[in-house]
Amino acid sequence: MYLFNLSGHSVPAKNERYDVIINRDYPTIPPVPRAIRKQAIELVDSLPRDVLERGDFEVILPGMTPLAAAVIAVLDNRCGALPCIRFAVKQADGTYRLSGPINLQRIRTEGQSKR
Repeated sequence: MYLFNLSGHSVPAKNERYDVIINRDYPTIPPVPRAIRKQAIELVDSLPRDVLERGDFEVILPGMTPLAAAVIAVLDNRCGALPCIRFAVKQADGTYRLSGPINLQRIRTEGQSKR
C-alpha cells in the first residue's frame, strides 16, 4: 500500500501500514482556475502510474480546497474510482496522527441509493 502525501507537510508519525510514502510539495499557486487545474494534473502526473492503475494507495490531499477537489477529479479520471483519503489530526499533546481512512468511492456508491 502506498501513501501519496500531497499536503505539502510531513506525514505525522511513521505508519507501518504503508510500504511506500511519497511526499509531493507544490508551490504557492494563485487562486485561479487555470493554475489550479494545471497544478492538480501535475501532482497526479508525478505519481507512479502503475500504482494509480492498481488503486493500491491512499492520499493526503492538499489543504487548498479547490486544489484538493481538482486532485480528486483527476484521480477519479485516472483510476476509474474516487480515492481513499486521510488527513492529519492534532492531538491534545500537540502532536499529529493520521485520521482513519475515508473511502470516497464507497460514500459515492452509498449516496447513489438516494437518487
